Amino acid sequence: MDAQRKAAAQAVNIRQSDKPPVMPACKNCKHHSYDAGERMGAKGEYFEKTNRRCTQLLIKVTTRLVCDLHEFRHADHRDV
Repeated sequence: MDAQRKAAAQAVNIRQSDKPPVMPACKNCKHHSYDAGERMGAKGEYFEKTNRRCTQLLIKVTTRLVCDLHEFRHADHRDV
């Protein structure tokens, strides 16, 4: 039975999917900066990122936006 399943899987080319690439975004740009703080919530203290900004353009940014001056923070383009 196992051989039949393997043959069926090979017939339709079933394989592991690739990891999606890290897309450029403000949160993984080397110019992205923020202030960190702790805040008390219903379940206790939690870490919070506030005042997200671009240190080069000096504007407020969101984590999903990207501009033409984007440079990855890490050489391997990993998410931060």
